[in-house]
Amino acid sequence: MIPTNSAPQIDIPARLRRINAAVHRTRVTDLARFPVRVINTPMVRGVHHDFGGGASPEDLMNDASSLIENVASLRDHLKKWAKDNGRDPKKVDETIQCSPDLRVIMDLWESDKHGGDRRDGGLSKRSPRLASVDRALRLRTQPKKNSWVTLQAGLDGRLRSFGDGTATLDTSGTVYDGNGNVIGDLQEFVTRAISAWECLLVTYEIGRGLSIN
Repeated sequence: MIPTNSAPQIDIPARLRRINAAVHRTRVTDLARFPVRVINTPMVRGVHHDFGGGASPEDLMNDASSLIENVASLRDHLKKWAKDNGRDPKKVDETIQCSPDLRVIMDLWESDKHGGDRRDGGLSKRSPRLASVDRALRLRTQPKKNSWVTLQAGLDGRLRSFGDGTATLDTSGTVYDGNGNVIGDLQEFVTRAISAWECLLVTYEIGRGLSIN
């Protein structure tokens, strides 16, 4: 039994696993889970592929919101961990200030929690909002010459990727500023924001063997 006057311990590895789980729900690498539907009728022959997998717009928005929340809420847990373990909690806010991407993610989370933008534009000063959330196929080559990736559907209807690049089904959306200008893609913001957190984890010496991927 846990004494009623004892404070719960901050479990950073558990928080990282939750971030990983949220990432993997929005960045599917197992394309075989979404097979091609073969159409073969007297009138039509072809294939059809629904990358949405039957998910509703609300399902996709929930996944995107969970991803944003898990990445952003790590701030408070890291601050508490730092105080409990003799580290400088100010480095958490310093990391956010040094990362434009983390500031956007923090603002998206705050806007979702409180139902509106801050008058000062938030940490990013851009009043970001997320729209057009959908799931789509994304092919990425590596940042080197002659890198390539391609897809092929087998006789079983399942997609397989070839090459040294990656093929993923990403749940993402467009991020706009307060004036309606496009400022980026949600998955790209998240990827760079996670990289910023990873640097802090190494600084705190709690990230060794705990990768966010």
